[in-house]
Amino acid sequence: EQIRRLQEALRPLRAGEQEMRDRWIKEEEGWFKLPPRAWPTVQPKAEEIPALKQQMILERCGNMPMSEGCAKLVFDLSSALVFSGSDPPAGLATYRGLASTGHLDAMVAVGVLL
Repeated sequence: EQIRRLQEALRPLRAGEQEMRDRWIKEEEGWFKLPPRAWPTVQPKAEEIPALKQQMILERCGNMPMSEGCAKLVFDLSSALVFSGSDPPAGLATYRGLASTGHLDAMVAVGVLL
């Protein structure tokens, strides 16, 4: 009975199905051409990720408590991973780790992403 009602509800949409699919594909193609969001103001590109990681090594950013410079590098790396689409789950995990230290922007980022 439920399947039949679902099929009846979908029937009017079937006529425009291909048009909707084509429009969806076209919209998705332009997704990565959109300008960066307004926040965070610094959103490094995917190509910058290796340099951010190298700078974190040079500044020994694994140590706690984390310096302000290291916190910025970690936040920027997280932003690059998420907003460039390189590795959003890793970026979220990095934001979470930084948020656990009390970093306010990282807390906001976690909230925005969830």
